[in-house]
Amino acid sequence: MLFYLFSLITLTFVVAQDEDVIRSMTGGDTINITMDEKLITSQLPGDFASFSYEVPCARGMFSYQGAPRTSFVNLMNALRTASGGLQGPNIRIGGNSADESVYIPETTPLPTGDTYRISDVDFASYLAAVPLWNGSITPGVNFRDPHSAALAVAHLEGLGKVIPLTSDLIASIEVGNECDLYSGNGIRTPSWNYDGYRSNFSLYQGALYPLVGNKIQGLTWCCHKFDSSLDAFLKDFNEDVKTISYHEYPLNVCDKPPQKNTIYQLLANAASDDNANKLAPFVTEAAKYKLPFYIGEGNSVACGGEVNVSDIAATTLWAVNTLFKHASIGITRWNFHGCEQGAYTAIAYGSDDTPDIRPLFYGMWIFTSAISNSAGLVSSQVVSSNPLVKAWCVKDASGKYRVTVIHKDIDSKDSAHVKISAIATSGWAGHVRRFTSTDGPFAKKGLSFGGLTFDGSTDGKPSGTPSSETINVSNGYFEFDISPGTIALFEV
Repeated sequence: MLFYLFSLITLTFVVAQDEDVIRSMTGGDTINITMDEKLITSQLPGDFASFSYEVPCARGMFSYQGAPRTSFVNLMNALRTASGGLQGPNIRIGGNSADESVYIPETTPLPTGDTYRISDVDFASYLAAVPLWNGSITPGVNFRDPHSAALAVAHLEGLGKVIPLTSDLIASIEVGNECDLYSGNGIRTPSWNYDGYRSNFSLYQGALYPLVGNKIQGLTWCCHKFDSSLDAFLKDFNEDVKTISYHEYPLNVCDKPPQKNTIYQLLANAASDDNANKLAPFVTEAAKYKLPFYIGEGNSVACGGEVNVSDIAATTLWAVNTLFKHASIGITRWNFHGCEQGAYTAIAYGSDDTPDIRPLFYGMWIFTSAISNSAGLVSSQVVSSNPLVKAWCVKDASGKYRVTVIHKDIDSKDSAHVKISAIATSGWAGHVRRFTSTDGPFAKKGLSFGGLTFDGSTDGKPSGTPSSETINVSNGYFEFDISPGTIALFEV
């Protein structure tokens, strides 16, 4: 029905005449959007917002007391449901521990530099849990030895005895982690450069090809040290890899003494835009080879996150805006890094199965809801009176349009007035679901989206009554306000 009612939608977040002008004069913000039906991205996959775990953490996330962890499976299915019920989240299993983990017999001493012994129990936990949400895994293999890929081969041979390497459960295989940093972390010599990486990667790819073919996630770079050679990598290895990945953290606490970050830095547009803008040319180049480009590992603050920055409600605003920004340049997955504990993890656990569901998870949930049913970003012109009031527009496979409005100006005293004009009959109605926090942007609990919350959840399922506001067309407009520090997801 929607398709026949209009061929062009104009969504305008404006200050109208009279009372709206008064609102503007007292500090109210406005945002103007014109949106048409032209898709500017491909349809976004349901597993766009996914996860990354260190190798020793994965088993603990997936299983509890020898069985799939019920609450974790339910949380993954919450995202799958939000996506429209098709693909569940991908779990990338890697991080720094990829180059410190090996699959070798119990009787064999761990090689120098390695600290974790992967076992069949790890592999069994992947197989038992991940199919329960129709998800996938991206395991990482050790790239520490520059002369031999034997440990990487042994890892895949062991995994293949439990999960067929041709299975869709295994999305791809990573080789090493943040290899552009090897010259400074002791894994290679100080003279390590792209030429050395190219030679070593070629060695490993050749050894792994008989097991997985080109089912390899290339790069896993992080820090722009090898960027001048990224085009060369694509030309050299485009037929030898299945996907490309890069890592991204806008802030960090890696320096000693710890660098103090603020939520205002995270909410600044630079935290969403700067790295995305650097990667955009590479994403475009990878697309020429039909290679999907992922943020294979990322989060708010590198090196574990920062308390009262990575774990508060305002992080939800950053996450939703950042995911949309990266979708707009052609990224098709972001794996949020974490573990069972740590400030930046989206889901944490203590000694039992009760999950600590963090604000970051809400961001993943809201974004996945916004792109539900294979939505793609549509062409839009956005003019905002406040650069921290953002909006993103999508159209899904059924013809529904959604506009996600994110009010990142947490110090603003006024709501932004939303006025949406549409070529439509007066009988049309849209619906708004809201993300709010009862205790403001610095809260860690009291969060809800569309009337549902994970507060107090012991099984990973939300509680509450789903709710939305009906917004009727009046004189050709949909109108509502959005408060600072909140998100509104409008659908029509």
